Amino acid sequence: MGFALEDDEGGDRRFDEDQTKFLVGLFLIGKKTDNNIDPKRASEMMKAERDANGKRRFKRDQFLIISQIKSWFGVRARTEKRRIEEKQKKEDQNKDKKKQGRGKTRAEREITTDEITEIMILAELKKELEELEGSLRGTMEMENFFEDDKEILERMVVEKKENIFIPNDD
Repeated sequence: MGFALEDDEGGDRRFDEDQTKFLVGLFLIGKKTDNNIDPKRASEMMKAERDANGKRRFKRDQFLIISQIKSWFGVRARTEKRRIEEKQKKEDQNKDKKKQGRGKTRAEREITTDEITEIMILAELKKELEELEGSLRGTMEMENFFEDDKEILERMVVEKKENIFIPNDD
């Protein structure tokens, strides 16, 4: 392949996938513990790393030297820092827009107001529905809800017989 021709494999890759996973794991451990992993120690760990079968995880030609690991950690830290700063900057800009109230056009603000009104209406409807469901449950729990009218009347007459038919003392 000529000098000016591009590789089919995606260009110049400095680290393979397994090396990158190993370095990312060490970086995240250092980030969680707030104790950065020393590149020299990382290099030694890489040489001693074993897979689940007990075989070496990396071949000799995959071992990274201290300067490579140090460089990778530095680039990764700068990238993380840049992402955090950009995210913070966007959040600050959004806060400023909200404070100024100029972030949206009048039509967009009206839509937002309509959405808020719609949310409030839906909340009220939900409350009413819950109340109705509660009333329905109470009604369904009543003893005679699904019975026949004649049966109910007969039972009432039998139970309240003394009160319905009062004997005349005349």
